[in-house]
Amino acid sequence: MLEVRLHGALWKRVPERRAEEWRRALAEINDGNSIETVQPIEDPGLELVRPPDGSFRVRLYSGGFDQVAEVTLDAARVAELFDEYGATIRQLVHVDHSAPVRGFEAIDYAKRVIHDDAAAFLRASIEHVATMELPCARRLFTLVFLIGTDLPEALVRYHRRHG
Repeated sequence: MLEVRLHGALWKRVPERRAEEWRRALAEINDGNSIETVQPIEDPGLELVRPPDGSFRVRLYSGGFDQVAEVTLDAARVAELFDEYGATIRQLVHVDHSAPVRGFEAIDYAKRVIHDDAAAFLRASIEHVATMELPCARRLFTLVFLIGTDLPEALVRYHRRHG
């Protein structure tokens, strides 16, 4: 298990309600995750970084402070996954307010499929430095999504909702 953390600069201008959601997602991923380093590393940690250019980087640390690897996620693929996942959340909100349960279940299923695709993307992106099981990769994508999108506060709860 590796501790996952967010780069300090991410916390500087985040509204408190969003910060609460980030802390919740971090707690979920750090509660016994399946992330393991490919090479033996003493006291490993994983940090998510979002530089001013908007990219996402995953840094691997040894001993808490010594960076041993960095992976830059494919920005085009991340944007595509954010668009797809965000669109399904918005559809869930619409369907939740105006359609039968069956419609909600179908869109929720689509959201899970996109979430699985995103998890597979993350696993493949960092596989040369760390490995993880699908459920853990899903939680990691949730965290990346919450950091990287401006999903309105009123819709944030829908990222957690399943049927």
